[in-house]
Amino acid sequence: EGQDLTGGLVEEIEQLAETIRPRYRAFVLTGAYTGLRPGELAALRVDRLDLLRRQLRVEEPLKTAASRRTVTFPAFLADELAAHLATYPGRNRLVFTAPEGGPLRLHLFRRRVWYPAVRDSVGAPMRPHDLRHTHVALLIAEGEDPYVISQRLGHASIRTTYDVYGHLFEGRDREAANALEAARRRSLESPADSGRVRGHRDRDVRLVVPLSCTAVTPIYDRYRRSMHQPILQYHPFMRYCAAMARTSTVRRLAELAEDQWGLVTRAQAEKAGVPRSTFDRLAADGSILERVAHGVYHLAGAPLPDHAALRAAWLQLAPDITAWERTPDQGVVSHRSAAALYGLGHLPADIHEFTLPSRRQTRRADVRLHRRPVGRHEWIELHGLPVTRPSRIAADLLRDHEDPEAVATVIADAIRDGYDYPGTFADSLAPLAARFGLRRSDGLALLRWLLELVDDPNTARWIDEARSRFVHDSGSASESPRTGSR
Repeated sequence: EGQDLTGGLVEEIEQLAETIRPRYRAFVLTGAYTGLRPGELAALRVDRLDLLRRQLRVEEPLKTAASRRTVTFPAFLADELAAHLATYPGRNRLVFTAPEGGPLRLHLFRRRVWYPAVRDSVGAPMRPHDLRHTHVALLIAEGEDPYVISQRLGHASIRTTYDVYGHLFEGRDREAANALEAARRRSLESPADSGRVRGHRDRDVRLVVPLSCTAVTPIYDRYRRSMHQPILQYHPFMRYCAAMARTSTVRRLAELAEDQWGLVTRAQAEKAGVPRSTFDRLAADGSILERVAHGVYHLAGAPLPDHAALRAAWLQLAPDITAWERTPDQGVVSHRSAAALYGLGHLPADIHEFTLPSRRQTRRADVRLHRRPVGRHEWIELHGLPVTRPSRIAADLLRDHEDPEAVATVIADAIRDGYDYPGTFADSLAPLAARFGLRRSDGLALLRWLLELVDDPNTARWIDEARSRFVHDSGSASESPRTGSR
């Protein structure tokens, strides 16, 4: 049975790898044979890949401390990755990149590349995250130890592995049951005593025939009435079946929460088939679900993520849509909240700020929604959240009449830490130059003025870098700067 399962999974992965664009063949194989999350695959860098030792290091994004780990992969995958890197070298030393060589934006990748390839190969619905589930299924089918599986997945505890993937161990449970059956058969003294329970010599009490835990009370009653022989009334068995139903629900919730930092919304649970009454019972005493915000809950046992309140507020913007299915249209972290997420500047971020393309309202006093389009190059995925780039943050803050010196600190921190480039800042600031008494669209002059406010010693070098970029890009119509070149 295990061999049949393994063969079927391997065949599906091979079909998908052959069908998807050649640039992403190694992405499929790496996901299936290392168990990395999609975000971890997108952030994997070349310098964290050791093809000789057949190991890779996961350093970002980190859901928990356990997410930082080293994963060993099969020899064939080392060959696939070597061929991939030779054919598709990307910018920023990333292993998997977008077609133009930049960072892989997962929401675009899913829509433009992944789902068409799935439709043309395996046919059944499949997410990039399902590569991780496939990895676990392959390991379990091959009899791998659950602790090793937990370590490869980067789970904080083995309990998380059982909560999410416990249903895949059902075959192992059957093997254990068969072993018990064989042990019992060997231990019976004679065929005549095969129907008696040992230790009950004075009463003719027979063993209960094992029922599947999918058989709930009505099925159990019909079975009891249909029997013509005495049966041991073992009521804890029914409580066990009820516990299994509860475990199944918790497993569904855990699957939702795994890629949402341990968080799940009521709307997502209902969409996944969890009845409202069941959800209410699990949330009633806080033993399974802990309320974080209205309609947003934290799964007990999962580590509480950093910026939990911000993440919960973001999930509330589109509560029925899972984090991995979101697009920038459902809200991007921006303004002070975005600066705090990067660790830039010193502006307090006690209000959660998001930017959306259309007007929205919120009843929360600690949430502020801004209406403005966010271009595809104006945001990135940071710590699992869509966040505006520092250059966009600076422009947004100045539009909202933020203190220029505070904004200048954000800019200097971002350039110094390598989060954005001087030329990109000059581009974003260009429409605001006239507001500060400078020549219209002269973003370079505004950038210089802001950096001089904080007296950063690198100002001259950064301005030279921005100016050289404008000179380099002046011949390209597709990337022409919005600022003056002087």
